[in-house]
Amino acid sequence: MKSITFSLGSVAIIDKVNDSYKFFDFLFDGVSGKAKELKEFAKLFVYNKLTNCVAISRILDVYPTELLAQLGFKGNVRERSLYRNLERIGDKNAFLIERYQQLLKNNNLITNEQHFDWSSSYFDRL
Repeated sequence: MKSITFSLGSVAIIDKVNDSYKFFDFLFDGVSGKAKELKEFAKLFVYNKLTNCVAISRILDVYPTELLAQLGFKGNVRERSLYRNLERIGDKNAFLIERYQQLLKNNNLITNEQHFDWSSSYFDRL
């Protein structure tokens, strides 16, 4: 028997954000068209960025089918579907950015203050 592993931390973050803000539901409501699992593909693309950040062509080789089920997929995923849904998301880019900004505003997540993260910076003495 082969053991299967994948990062649950990234899945937990995706689920937490979606539960707290209805992130994927709000963003992709009415955008799907013919795509039945556009939200799930968006979750998969976000998961990929949060973990290994592999090329789209390698996603199905790197991540197990159990992860896909955890993200909400109901059946097998084909490589062709990855590219089609990525293209759909790209085509709706302006609309999705507008919805994203609206989500931030609706949840009072916008601030006038900026905090810089200097933790990864290196300063050399002059």
